[in-house]
Parts: sequence; structure tokens; C-alpha cells
Amino acid sequence: MNLSARLRVPPGDESPSLFDAIPPSIVDDEKGGTLVERFARFHRANPHVYRELLRLSRMMLARGRKVGIATLYEVLRWNYVLHTDDESGFKLNQDYRSMYARLIMESDPELKDFFEIRKLRARGTTEAHVAALAPKDATGAG
Repeated sequence: MNLSARLRVPPGDESPSLFDAIPPSIVDDEKGGTLVERFARFHRANPHVYRELLRLSRMMLARGRKVGIATLYEVLRWNYVLHTDDESGFKLNQDYRSMYARLIMESDPELKDFFEIRKLRARGTTEAHVAALAPKDATGAG
């Protein structure tokens, strides 16, 4: 199976990263609510972050490697600095890393056990809360 097929990329589509387009805006309203509620707001306002983390995860899977979500988060931050002139600061709340790892594994069966995760410790947070945020298909489109 070729890389494009494995990454679910249509023939002729190079699967651009979020940095190939107009630089994204990052909206994070960290005020109020549980971790899941804050993450859900961030995820809805910034779907490009999820899509890029999903793309990076699939790239690593295609290479036969596993990495931690923290590594992918730092790659995202690094690439943003390299590919944009935005000086406002690319803010990715590290509290959301475990949520993204769960969301990626929930949404793509090939990535089901890709990340090592611990039990959620945030008060009022369950795996079902995170699973409810998963897109209806594995493309990340929702």
C-alpha cells in the first residue's frame, strides 16, 4: 500500500499541512468549565489543530513509528514558528494533549493504540466525554 493510500489521501492531493495555507488563528478561552468543556470549546474554534495532529500521527504510523502526543505538540509549535510571521504567540495549552491523543485514537481505527495514555484525572472527565468530540469520519473533517 502506498503512502497516499495509507494516509487516506486522494491521488494527486499532497495533504497540505496547516502551514501550507493562511496561518491559522488560535482561539483559546481558558476561562470557566471543566477541562473537557474548555477543550471542547478550543477544539470547535481550532479544528485545524486536530487535523494537523492527526496528519502528523498518520505520517508516523506510515513510517512504523510511535511517538508521544507531547512530541507532536512540539512539532506543531516548531512548524508554526518556522512557517509563519505571527508574533502573537502560538498558544497550545498542554492540558489538551491527552484529550487530543484520545480524540485521535477514537476517530481513526488505525491509530487506536498509537499513544500511551493514563487514566483521566480531571474531575468530571470521562473517556465518553472525549469520545463524543470525535469526528464522524476519520478524515478529521467532522
